[in-house]
Amino acid sequence: MNFAIIHPTTKTIELVDCVDYRAALVLAGLDQNGVDFGTVAQWKDGSTLSIIVYEFGLIEPVNQTPISPSTINSTTAPRFSSKADPEGETVDFPSNLTTHLNEGCEALLWLGTVEAVEAAITSNQIPRPQSSINGVPTWTWNKEPKQ
Repeated sequence: MNFAIIHPTTKTIELVDCVDYRAALVLAGLDQNGVDFGTVAQWKDGSTLSIIVYEFGLIEPVNQTPISPSTINSTTAPRFSSKADPEGETVDFPSNLTTHLNEGCEALLWLGTVEAVEAAITSNQIPRPQSSINGVPTWTWNKEPKQ
């Protein structure tokens, strides 16, 4: 099964073939007992693109590791991405999507500081990241730039 490993320090996305989700977690440097999931994109047919990140990746100091917010997420490393069909079953991550993301996809920004994230939010490049349940926010990025 193909997954995409996101390398924030080199600002690249690598397509990897793993036997299953757990093997992709290990390859990305994640512990299955300490991860969060987020939907990055959903297509008209119901298929989705998800990001799997370290559970405290949204609240640890971002200056320690560059972050890569998509149009929805801002997270610290490590992380990987998976694709699911309309029924929610994991399917191969498309190689053409990996190529597209590596060649300067406008929906993917590589930001390395709290100040850069806040500037992107303020300029409406990305929405303020949040977690929600049934549309009700349970957490919102409220980091303030250092003075």
